[in-house]
Amino acid sequence: MCPARCAPGTSERWRHPTATPLLLTHGWPGSFLEFEGALRSLTDPSDPDDAFHVVVPSLPGYGFSGKPAVTGWGVQRIARAWAELASRLGYERFVAAGSDWGTSVSTMLALQSPERLLGIHLVPPLAPPDACRDGDSPFSVCGSCGGLVFLRTGRPCDR
Repeated sequence: MCPARCAPGTSERWRHPTATPLLLTHGWPGSFLEFEGALRSLTDPSDPDDAFHVVVPSLPGYGFSGKPAVTGWGVQRIARAWAELASRLGYERFVAAGSDWGTSVSTMLALQSPERLLGIHLVPPLAPPDACRDGDSPFSVCGSCGGLVFLRTGRPCDR
């Protein structure tokens, strides 16, 4: 059991109490195990300032998660559930990242709770970097993987 509060799914002992909370969402067909190889470098990097508190919940009905008892578990509801999970774990602000279906969940988190998101990282990206009409886009392309990164600018894109 983690010394910090952990969600079911994958958890890693958090050695750095001031680390940034990171919610990772897997795709289809998949499970939280998609991120297993990255956990050590995310939670215990050589520079503690680069550490994350990682939470990797299972999408309802995917991988090791049971089939939901009721319908309606779309991207919007899952994003609300992830925000509630973050709150219950004590994280008022966090980063969200995802691949495949995880891109949709992470994007919806940013749309539903922009004040809580420090940023999102999407692979593959859902929108081009020039998504805002005025050219002051909060999106940029990740130099490492080509995914889309949303940096909270303090104002929503009005497109």
